Amino acid sequence: MKNLQKALSLLIVFVFALNIGLALATDGYVQYDDPQYSFSYPAAWKQGMAKDGSITLRIEGKDEGVMTFAITGDIYSRYIGSDEIDESKILEIIEEGKYGLGKYITFDGSYEIIEYSGLKGFRAFGNVAGVPSSHIVYLWGENTLVIFVFIGESVKAEEDKILSTIKLTGSRMEKGAEGDDYNSWKAEGFGLKYPKGYFSQEHTTGAMFINGANPNDAIAARTYALDVQYSEDLAPSIASANLPKSTKIEANPSMVTVGDWNAALITGDTSAGPLAYYVIGQGRIALALMFIGEEAVSHAETVVSSVAFDK
Repeated sequence: MKNLQKALSLLIVFVFALNIGLALATDGYVQYDDPQYSFSYPAAWKQGMAKDGSITLRIEGKDEGVMTFAITGDIYSRYIGSDEIDESKILEIIEEGKYGLGKYITFDGSYEIIEYSGLKGFRAFGNVAGVPSSHIVYLWGENTLVIFVFIGESVKAEEDKILSTIKLTGSRMEKGAEGDDYNSWKAEGFGLKYPKGYFSQEHTTGAMFINGANPNDAIAARTYALDVQYSEDLAPSIASANLPKSTKIEANPSMVTVGDWNAALITGDTSAGPLAYYVIGQGRIALALMFIGEEAVSHAETVVSSVAFDK
């Protein structure tokens, strides 16, 4: 688990910066909608985004509200289990504060099994960000994990409404044919191949792929919307501006040819292993691909070469 946390600590800011989803108001409620999931919440609540990319819903004038995010892909099954309730996994999640939530919530050890919108999961109680009467909800199904953190008394009246309106989009991963060493993944605007044996974790702006045999090996893909048409001349500056500071690597990009692409490339060593960071693009989209760990870096040229943008 410590190895996974090292890899995720370098990747989470890179990939998990969600775009604010489309919100449509009906009958005093607003529908949040992004490529992972949708749900309804009171229109009076103020929607925002936390530094880690989680969606936040705040009640004006109070230190109360909701924080939520979704993970689509098959990675969650490795750390939670199947769609069936596994109480040993629940206790493990509570004890370890998985998915980076340890900094937000102190669990008191109590929980209850729940089911909403056809999704199974549990509600765990504790103290969130110093606010009592708070709890966290984990729901999963259809290859998606949804997490809601409910903070304070005022949000309780709306909790059932929010959870009962959840709808999932589903995974964008396609398994490769037998004998093929790679699976395919398709996002809005582009697609790529990634190694079999890697678990996928999808987000609005991209995805992470983590080696099931060694979580230190990871691949991340993230798109950036541009105000101008992408050109190869822009690639080095885009790479320098967006290389995560947490890598502690000097941004000194060079241009390399990988398949049909001329890409900006930054390399170096991180606490989780060697790193290769590529930037390519087309139209108004720049795509950054980050490889961490020796095994992941060994797949870099194949993955970068496989990228195809929508026409």
